[in-house]
Amino acid sequence: MTKSDNSTILGLALGGFSGVLVGASAAIGFGMGRSFGRMACERLDSLEDKLATVWINRMPEGLE
Repeated sequence: MTKSDNSTILGLALGGFSGVLVGASAAIGFGMGRSFGRMACERLDSLEDKLATVWINRMPEGLE
């Protein structure tokens, strides 16, 4: 094998390894984003319900 072949093989190995790391990081980030996104959505829904209840209770009779 020549020196050029060795560097090509090393480059391909490092490229494949970095591709696996990037893919794994993306998968972990996607999973965490879905979990935290779901929790944030549930909290915002409960906040919206509370605000709607307060708003309706403060309105004068007949305007509901």
